[in-house]
Amino acid sequence: MIIIYLIEQQWYRITIKTFWSIYQKSKTFWGKIFKALATITSRVHQLQDSAQVENVILLIDQLLEQVHDSMDLEKFSEEKRIQAYQKTRNLLVISINTTESTLASAISDLALVNEVIEQTLASLDNVNQRLEMLQQSRDDRFTICEQEAQDYQDSRSQRQ
Repeated sequence: MIIIYLIEQQWYRITIKTFWSIYQKSKTFWGKIFKALATITSRVHQLQDSAQVENVILLIDQLLEQVHDSMDLEKFSEEKRIQAYQKTRNLLVISINTTESTLASAISDLALVNEVIEQTLASLDNVNQRLEMLQQSRDDRFTICEQEAQDYQDSRSQRQ
């Protein structure tokens, strides 16, 4: 079915399918209005009074204009939401990059600390080995001194 209406001395045709697609895309408030208009326009061919047809056409034009304005507002709102999302995303990316950099630095510092710990442990092992050797040397000297003292005491007791 085709709806014919006059705008600025020119006839335009809109199919019910076009109206229905607008109706499907619109929100609940506009949906009821479009449904009523679709019903009215589907019966336009039955109307003989041109004033009624003209009123329907004007109403449709106003409605289409309001839908266009509403879609523009919705588009503007969506663009603002996308801009806010992009701004937040960019800040998060910067934060993630900073965190990754800090983490890499911390891992590097941890590797250096591990190297220092390994060197300190190696040095400690070295010191412990030297201490053991000194203790063994001391024990050996003590044993030798005791043996010498015993020998001296034995030799003295034999002389007496």
